[in-house]
Amino acid sequence: MRVPGPLGELVHRAEGVDSAVGRDAEALSHRLAEGRFYVACLGQLKRGKSTLLNALVGTEVLPTGVTPVTSVVTVLRYGPERSARVCTEASGWTAIDPATVALYASERENPGNRNQVTGIEVFEPSPLLRSGLCLVDTPGVGSVFTENTTATHAFLPQVDAALFVLGADPPITADELRLVEDISKRVAHQLFVFTKADRTSNAERAEAVGFTRNVLRERAKGDDEISILVVSGAEVLASGRPTRDWQALVEALERLATRAGANLVASAEQRGLAHLKARLVASLEERIGLLERPLAESEARLEALRAQIAEAERALADLAPLLRGEESRLLAQIERYRDDFFANAAPAADRELDGRLGSLAKGGPVLRATALVEATAVARETLDGWRRLKASDVERLYRAANARFMEMLATVEAANRAGSTADGTLAAIGGGLRGGSGFYMTEMLAVAPDSLGARIGDALAGPFGGRAATIRRAAHAYLQRLLEVNSARIKNDLRERLTASRRELEGEVGRRLRETIRSAEVALERTRELRVAGRSAVDNELGRLRRVLAAVEATGSPAEAAGDLGRG
Repeated sequence: MRVPGPLGELVHRAEGVDSAVGRDAEALSHRLAEGRFYVACLGQLKRGKSTLLNALVGTEVLPTGVTPVTSVVTVLRYGPERSARVCTEASGWTAIDPATVALYASERENPGNRNQVTGIEVFEPSPLLRSGLCLVDTPGVGSVFTENTTATHAFLPQVDAALFVLGADPPITADELRLVEDISKRVAHQLFVFTKADRTSNAERAEAVGFTRNVLRERAKGDDEISILVVSGAEVLASGRPTRDWQALVEALERLATRAGANLVASAEQRGLAHLKARLVASLEERIGLLERPLAESEARLEALRAQIAEAERALADLAPLLRGEESRLLAQIERYRDDFFANAAPAADRELDGRLGSLAKGGPVLRATALVEATAVARETLDGWRRLKASDVERLYRAANARFMEMLATVEAANRAGSTADGTLAAIGGGLRGGSGFYMTEMLAVAPDSLGARIGDALAGPFGGRAATIRRAAHAYLQRLLEVNSARIKNDLRERLTASRRELEGEVGRRLRETIRSAEVALERTRELRVAGRSAVDNELGRLRRVLAAVEATGSPAEAAGDLGRG
């Protein structure tokens, strides 16, 4: 089937240059012609995304489990009866039994996507999907399996609307916040749900939802009102009926489909065209550069690059334990930071609270609740100051360790600067800790000594001086509890950021090295074929590529070039 419009032009011009761009442009055109748009389910691993989507379509078709499960992006779309298909790099699209989706989509059955699955589609006769809305299950960000996080980020250019799945522990992570910020720049329609609501207490949910709403308002959505729906997909699947905010979620998705579906499809074409154009332009410029240089020079450069990358991969394997050693030293330093906190900051916080509760000693009418508010305020101020200081210290130390590691790999970057086909492969890698802090202060509402029984006890106690002493002791005990629990959370947050940053650094270095050599080898092989055919073949190809490049850059614009530009 011929693909019409600008996307069809890209399909045409990608032939003989970048077949992957052509395939993606054709697939995008087909889904736009059918009026389909993607609502991607996004969030950290183990948030319950797959369970949520199963509940939305009313059947457990997506694999779920205790360990990280989803490793491949899976699209749920409408079909008159349940069916499924899988696309692999080797075989293209093949029909499969829907009961076997886990063989291709799960980390357990397809670890690291060793089967090279590029897409999975499950067709369901769900009324929610009939309008063209497609629900997309994505691997969780922040996974220890770097391929999974990469798969999610690679899919982002295709996202038309987002369904962010958040939870209580922690309410929102640094990886999730970066994802929200990124998606906010791409699409206008976002929904936020707090899932696994059946596994948390009312107090825990209220605190976590409030914190998440404040963070989103400050960092991702400006002054907009943030609506977070509290749901449990497991409850809905078990009971067969809507619970909590479930009906509100379904209605929000239905409104999105009926009111914004057409606009989402139009926006998808604009975003997709821009993304595919950029990919094709990069491929064309790389091919032109190879043809313009002498073949011997390109081959020598490739051999030098191959040798440098092999050396870098060996160095990476050798240096990884050293980087982990640096990490271990930093982790030990974080432990010492917390010991220092209890030796200095905690006693100072006690003294600060004494000052604020001075009116109790004078017999003033200060209520227990007021004393606990003061304890919470002192804890927050103490913890915020300590966290900022120590996060800065850890950042500085990590940057120093990171710089030592990257310096040892500098030969690779030098080789790239010398003129490889992927200049600056490692230029953007390194730096400080990845992402922001995921810490939020828990106020331990479930253990706060402000129960009805405590207030009744205050009322029945003897002279006010005795009541004041009791309240004072309770406030100090609550303060110490807040400091103990939250300083541990700060410590763990720093540890998690440190470990995640180290893993991401190692994975990113390895991935970019592999991509660099693979791209260079494919392009050079095509150049060899043309050189064998003779100078005329090279000149003809250069002319064709330059015309295609000019036409691609004009695709979709009023000045778009017309006419047949030839096929490679």
